[in-house]
Amino acid sequence: MKKKTNIEKANIINLLISGQTNSFGTQIFDYANQLVISGLSNNTNLYMGLYQGGKQ
Repeated sequence: MKKKTNIEKANIINLLISGQTNSFGTQIFDYANQLVISGLSNNTNLYMGLYQGGKQ
């Protein structure tokens, strides 16, 4: 197994950090969507069900 260069190590760290940042951003976006949907009046359960059903 060849020794990793500094650039390869930096790339691995960047990939890990970007994955965590992406996950955090997705959670924030999901939370905001749920707040907006829960603030809708009459059909809140229907909208929330559609939103959660569409998540992967």
